[in-house]
Amino acid sequence: MNYLTPELKEYYMEDFNNNVLKCEDEFWDLDEGLEDILIKINESDKIQTLYSRRFTGDLGKHGDNDVSTLWILLSEEGDNGRFAEFIDECGSNIRLFQFMYCPPEYLVQNMDKTINIGCMQDDNYFNSGAIMIRMCGDMEDHDLFWSLVEKYLPNL
Repeated sequence: MNYLTPELKEYYMEDFNNNVLKCEDEFWDLDEGLEDILIKINESDKIQTLYSRRFTGDLGKHGDNDVSTLWILLSEEGDNGRFAEFIDECGSNIRLFQFMYCPPEYLVQNMDKTINIGCMQDDNYFNSGAIMIRMCGDMEDHDLFWSLVEKYLPNL
């Protein structure tokens, strides 16, 4: 697994602050309830969000997809027992939960160069791979998932 370095943290935070938080594209703007959670997570040097979707009950926004997903990178210090606790708690309490590291060669990149966010513009955005965390289920499961994200990930 590739780890988050200080240089990568700076690179991703520049995109997060200048593009992701300011994105006004209807499809790519942050889903309801994500901005504060992502800001809290990204304040830590041990973790960086790369891509996220929060299912809010609107099946039309993301192509009838009822999945919540969070792609992250961890520093070596962030790959610790607290992260494992998060994965265990999600796996124990959310029926349809998946977690895996995906190497760069398996990540789809640059689908729409007209969208000014790194995951769409920069050929190097996913060169370190990503830890992919995904779940689907009823709204209670989605709300539980994001509450666990907010509980654990900013505090690695």
